[in-house]
Amino acid sequence: LTTTAHKKEKDDDVQKSKNGGSAFSNQDLTSQEITITWKGRMLYIQNQNQAVFEKDGVVNKEGTKLNCKKLLILYNEEGELKNLVATHDVRLIEKQGDSFREAKGDKIIWTAEENYTELYGSPMASVKDGEKHISAPKISFSDKESKMFAEGKGYLLVPSQPKKDEDMGHVEVNWNDKMIYDGITRTANFYELVRVTKGNEKLDCDKLDVLFYEKDQIKKITATGNVYIQSPDLENSSGVGTLLVWDFSENVAVLTGEPLAELRRSGARTFSQKVYFDINTKRVHWEGKPHWLVYEER
Repeated sequence: LTTTAHKKEKDDDVQKSKNGGSAFSNQDLTSQEITITWKGRMLYIQNQNQAVFEKDGVVNKEGTKLNCKKLLILYNEEGELKNLVATHDVRLIEKQGDSFREAKGDKIIWTAEENYTELYGSPMASVKDGEKHISAPKISFSDKESKMFAEGKGYLLVPSQPKKDEDMGHVEVNWNDKMIYDGITRTANFYELVRVTKGNEKLDCDKLDVLFYEKDQIKKITATGNVYIQSPDLENSSGVGTLLVWDFSENVAVLTGEPLAELRRSGARTFSQKVYFDINTKRVHWEGKPHWLVYEER
């Protein structure tokens, strides 16, 4: 079966995709030809403008392939595809420039006019987008806005080093509420009980903002709220504050607080304006006039 879908696209959206290097689909077409194949039966319900395809459904459109066990197509009054609902063992592969985005889950809903995709999984749906791996109960793509939304408790996994390093580790970000990724600005925002794990270093905060390089490695992270960082490699040091900026290129994290940041190390607590965690040189130092509180460990 071959059908047609139309989608909206504003002029400024086209300009964004050309200038911003969107991480998602940036096709400039206003209409798309879609081909559907299946192995079971097909049921068309005319008074509801919908068709059901059973057993091993495959949907193909330019640069995109969708596999599923069952497929529901909703048509508009002109007979063009309006919505697509795929269920059971869903796998979506989309070409993204020189790379691919692969999504897996239990259910996908695609709204043709808005070019908006919702992916559901139980307990998790998963997406591999370039070097980024995202898992969450619900993941949505707005290709028109070049954004990705992950709802519910989930995690992100990205390389911590350039791909040429064969022994590269990974950075893992866990969150409880949601993640928003913007492909134009190459930024991601994480909310509620956020934890970052990079090697032996662990960072906890209420909200996290991440800036990426072009190849999906992290350039800088900014943690706010109740911030706690722990580094066993730095004489088992830890810090408490309200703001931490971690430059991944230098591998230095700077902690500040309201009114002061706190460094905990070797049975002592140091309070100062800024605490520097230099992970490469395994040194911790502070800025501003400090004061100390020493206590005995029992």
